Amino acid sequence: MDVFAILLVVLLAGLVAVPWAIAIRDREIDYFEPIIFHSIFVGMLGLVLADDLLLKPDQTYRWDVIPWSWHMGTMIAGTALTVTFASTLVGYYVVGPRVMAWVSERVLGVRAAINNLGHVPGELFRAIGIVYMLVGLVAFGLIVLVVFPTNNPLFVYTGITPRSQLFAGAGPLRIWTRAIPLGYLLYLCGVLTDQRTPSVVELGGLVPVVIVPVLLGSRGGALTSIVLVTIVLYYATLRPRVDVRSGRIIDLVERLPPMVRALIIPAMGVLLAPTVVALRWLRDDESLPVVLQRIDLIPVLTAGVHDDQFENFLALLSIMPEEIGFYYGTFYFRAVTNFVPSAIWPGKPISTTGGVLYRTLGGETGGRPPGAIGDYFINFGPPGLLLMGLLFGVFLYFLYQLLQPRGYARRRRPTPFVVVLFAVILTALGSLGLTANALYGLLADLIILVPAFVLVTAVRTGFVPRVSARVRSRKH
Repeated sequence: MDVFAILLVVLLAGLVAVPWAIAIRDREIDYFEPIIFHSIFVGMLGLVLADDLLLKPDQTYRWDVIPWSWHMGTMIAGTALTVTFASTLVGYYVVGPRVMAWVSERVLGVRAAINNLGHVPGELFRAIGIVYMLVGLVAFGLIVLVVFPTNNPLFVYTGITPRSQLFAGAGPLRIWTRAIPLGYLLYLCGVLTDQRTPSVVELGGLVPVVIVPVLLGSRGGALTSIVLVTIVLYYATLRPRVDVRSGRIIDLVERLPPMVRALIIPAMGVLLAPTVVALRWLRDDESLPVVLQRIDLIPVLTAGVHDDQFENFLALLSIMPEEIGFYYGTFYFRAVTNFVPSAIWPGKPISTTGGVLYRTLGGETGGRPPGAIGDYFINFGPPGLLLMGLLFGVFLYFLYQLLQPRGYARRRRPTPFVVVLFAVILTALGSLGLTANALYGLLADLIILVPAFVLVTAVRTGFVPRVSARVRSRKH
């Protein structure tokens, strides 16, 4: 067995353990602290790396352009992942706090402005949330009429036709289906603003929120919706960052022993991981008994993360800069240009690194991405792994400042609106890193939320007199 392979796997495992060790030392284990959240996904890739290097026999690459053996190629990809994550740790624990010390007043000012948007009646957030969910359901209904040629509701999910073809011309409608989970979050924000936890009936609204992405062929969308809601409720109950004083959930949580509370989130992860894997194979229209026979340990532990990321990164490495030149950061602008409909701009640039790779080499995957290391490399080459990893660590540190008590009035806690915004940003970027595809998803969510921002601001500044008067009366 290769000693260098073992050392690489052990080194990456040690780096993944760093945030957890610091949290245990400080007695502050927060599963959704951005660096810990990100380390979970890096750890999943680390398990895939260990499986490829130490357990699997050598495989044959799908891409003929890769000049390395399976073992050597996996070592190269694993080294890139390790260097990038090490830089992220330095950015989070070393550079981030130092930068924060220089700009803390400005950061606290921006954070206070965001927090003030949450000082409106909870019923306003609930009403906005209901409207958003209705708009998203209308968009979904129109997609069903346009895209689904059969009565099979799982046509998109189980079909082999690429979704880029199925949804051609329906891109804006597909984006607006995201208003369903965002509307549900705003509704929960209204519930928590009234300082209570949601009822069983209100939690039942998560069911259609999860089902719609599955019907549109997106396991990731369904999982993201679950994670979003989990984050918001986590900071309302298990690790209170907002004021919640009543509700069955908070009553139940308060009765649980501390050890049981600490295990709730890991237990959810244990349940979700095999479910995600099973959904992946059910997508191939296989029966449930066959799916259960195919499930093994590594896919379950990694929630279906596969080694295609490494292979596609190596393919990208093999053709750069000869066939694809470096973009020097301009590739991220494609997260913006992707909003322009193809009917208006037929030749618009491909928006993802996986798409660029697919267009350059061809293949049958539909453009599966090479991960954050691929985005960092295509923009800045080898130095990009260090620089972008460092920048991402600083970004995660600043993101966590949204939830820190310093500078907050009202028992030094943020409003539920801040927690919702934190959840949206963390789920978009915390797992994938600073990729163009992740930025596109985040921008889509923020654009959809603009009407809510505008309406809440109008209430706060007095442009909606009746509601504004109620806000002022509550302050007194």
